[in-house]
Amino acid sequence: MRRYLKFLPLLLVPILALEIFLLLSESNEPQRPPLKSLIISIESFNSAIPRARLNPQRGIHAPVGFRWTDTDRSAFQSFRDINGLNRPPGMALALSADLEAAGNSAGVSMERDLLAFQKQGSEIYLRMYPQRFPGGLTEPFGGERNTISGEPEDAVEDIINVLKGQQARLGTHFTRMIPGNEPNLEWSNGTYYQNVLPWQSNDDPTKYDAITRFYLQLYNAWEQRLKEPDAEPFRDVQLYFPPLGQDGHPDYFGGFYFYDNGKPAGNKYEKLRPAIERFRGFSWHNYWRPGHAWEDRAIVHFPDWLKQAIVSGALPAVITESGWTPGAMTPVLTEEQQQLYQLWRGPIWSWLGPIPVPSPTQDDIIDGVRFEQEVRYFIEQCSGAAYDIPGAAHAVAVWLAASNGYFQEAVGIERNGQVRRWFTDYMAWRK
Repeated sequence: MRRYLKFLPLLLVPILALEIFLLLSESNEPQRPPLKSLIISIESFNSAIPRARLNPQRGIHAPVGFRWTDTDRSAFQSFRDINGLNRPPGMALALSADLEAAGNSAGVSMERDLLAFQKQGSEIYLRMYPQRFPGGLTEPFGGERNTISGEPEDAVEDIINVLKGQQARLGTHFTRMIPGNEPNLEWSNGTYYQNVLPWQSNDDPTKYDAITRFYLQLYNAWEQRLKEPDAEPFRDVQLYFPPLGQDGHPDYFGGFYFYDNGKPAGNKYEKLRPAIERFRGFSWHNYWRPGHAWEDRAIVHFPDWLKQAIVSGALPAVITESGWTPGAMTPVLTEEQQQLYQLWRGPIWSWLGPIPVPSPTQDDIIDGVRFEQEVRYFIEQCSGAAYDIPGAAHAVAVWLAASNGYFQEAVGIERNGQVRRWFTDYMAWRK
């Protein structure tokens, strides 16, 4: 027993320290029990520790289809940072049409949460949806589309109205805006009620002249609009040039080319250079085939002037969608199923619904590859590799957190609230 007495002074040290602390911290406030005071002191100390900067390279595309559930909210607050703490993602992209979604038990909107994440250090990018384009006097045939006819000034006013609404409701606003998306694909090529569009297809150079002209005028109109007194709070907002949709050419997958007999005959981004250089930011998409993350880097297909601007940091640039190409996640059909599929695509398609064969998802192993492993490799080694040296882009949004129906092959959270394996791994990545 005697030999243990020599350790008694050591045991008394923390007790004495606690008593001294309590004496020094005495005030007019009611005395707390010593244990409670100690807990509060520890919490205060922990909150004073500087948190690691959130890393925008580990980003995610927010849910689409006007969805913001309890599971979605919980997931967006459970991204492990480099120290293993649960934090928001370092980067997120959302559509303007989804901001008021609040289908959760607390009734909190996506907009409110994302603005809180921005305050905590997340880079939040807002893409205008649907986007304006120079269509004409009326909307095109074919029902729902991703576009609304309008002038560049209309697009600017759409942005200002979104920002004004945020400022009025929540006293703050998003500071990174993208005024469109994949105009080479989403701008219609069809005939309108009142006019015929000047371009004929997605590969018509005339269409890229129109894109350049529209976005040059849009940025000029934006700068003029910011001079107005009611737009003064939004002079900290940065506009990013919208991404083009990638080619699906098997030999130049992910490129952005005009072709002549199957060979590149010009780069679409060259046609857009005057508008790109007018903007203060740039965005692009990078989908790849499973097992081909390095070969399918979109940035290698950019013109040299654009590569150099991105790599040098002269042009702030982000990837706003990335993941396995949807074409890799189509159903694998037997011969009998293929015959049924041909029948299914006929007149009875509309009332029978989609073919009843499950499609692969980003949770499946495709060509021997798991998505959760390849997406880490893509972000760290491929996303910003403009040349032959591995490199990461400044910020990368993976497609897609969740959806109310579409894009089920890619989602991280299923409609029933089940979190997929790849998304669980991605949130746990201490990046």
